[in-house]
Order: sequence, then C-alpha cells, then structure tokens
Amino acid sequence: MNKFSSKLTIVAIVAVSVFSFGAVYLPTNEVAAKPQPWTLGKCYERKPTLSISTNTTHPCVLHLQQLLKYGGFQPGPRNGVFGQKTKGAVIRFQARFRLTQDGIVGPRTWAKLQNKIGFMD
Repeated sequence: MNKFSSKLTIVAIVAVSVFSFGAVYLPTNEVAAKPQPWTLGKCYERKPTLSISTNTTHPCVLHLQQLLKYGGFQPGPRNGVFGQKTKGAVIRFQARFRLTQDGIVGPRTWAKLQNKIGFMD
C-alpha cells in the first residue's frame, strides 16, 4: 500500500464514520475534557455545603446568589464568591423560613431554597 492509498483509506473511514454515526472522535492533545458546568438542578441534587470558610468560590454559589436575589434577600453582586453579603442574605433567608441561622448552606437550606424559590435554570 503506497502513501496515497493509505491516506485515501483514512479519509474513507472518516467519511463512513461521519455518515454512519454523525460524529467522529478525533484525539486531541488536551489532557482532560472540560468538566460540565454545575446546573442548579445538580446543586439541588448534590447539596454541597457552602459557607465563607469552606467553599467561597464553589460553582453553586452563583446559583445560590441568583436564588437569594430572586427571593428578595439581596446577596450583593452575582459574582460567585461567598462573601459577607451572601452570608448575610443566607442568614436572612434562614431566619425567614425558621432554619438554624448560621449562614451555612447545607442540605436543609438547599431543600428550603428549592421548595420556596424553585428552579432558575
């Protein structure tokens, strides 16, 4: 098999793959695939514990800030950083719905957010 026929064979295999399967896996030099973004549903499902001391920049902080803002609790800018303003909004939310007012978003706070404010995605 000469150089031209081997290239033609590769092109034919790729063409058949595209028409048969709709896509072709072409290896890249990237080490790992980019992770999928955290959706609000994923935050509700996994219920990560968020606080100033544990996860100040967790992906779910953006969703938390949006939910708090939508619910009227004013968490400050939607910047994905769990700072003092976000903590204050969490405490106000917890007080309003008779949860422990510790500023930590754990499973009970996530459940109440889901129940009282809902999905924003």
